[in-house]
Amino acid sequence: MQSEVKPVGAIIASPDSPYPETIKADFPEAQWESTTPYDRTIDFALLVLEADRGISADEISRFHALREAQIPALILITSLITDGDADRWDFDDLTMLANRTLEEVVTPYLVLHDDEGQPSGLYELATNTIIDYSLSHVERRPADEDLRTLTAEFCTEFNEQNFDTSDFVTGLRVVALPYVPERRVGIAETAYFITKLLPIQP
Repeated sequence: MQSEVKPVGAIIASPDSPYPETIKADFPEAQWESTTPYDRTIDFALLVLEADRGISADEISRFHALREAQIPALILITSLITDGDADRWDFDDLTMLANRTLEEVVTPYLVLHDDEGQPSGLYELATNTIIDYSLSHVERRPADEDLRTLTAEFCTEFNEQNFDTSDFVTGLRVVALPYVPERRVGIAETAYFITKLLPIQP
């Protein structure tokens, strides 16, 4: 009989960030380490990028140290609810920051916003699908032609990367995802990648 063993994830975040505890609660699919040196063998790294503060030299160093061993890595981009702060970085800004300071990342989703400019859902580039989190239930529906036109360049760039989930599992590519726990945005999408790392023990 086979039983699932949870992968061990290393959370890299600012010492005063509130997100490590939230991540541990939202993703029971993994066991979590958030301090160094790590007590256990790490199966993947999870770097928290907060839109209201960016990334520190220490976080960059810790990320690179794990990536040198080609450990699979996720980047969760969070603090995306603006609270009226027009100067706060958005998901695209943080993605570009990651590309410059870490390594080129894959972004399978764009963040969609409501009339107030707050995150309300995701746009899945591989399928041109809207994932709407603004309702009482999550709704998936095809994008209309206007939205397809607006996102065409992003879709082309994503498709040209020829990304496959196995690229993440083997540590070849880093995946960046939005994470808005207040609205449940990005939780299912992140859990999907984590579960791909689950080893099966006899």
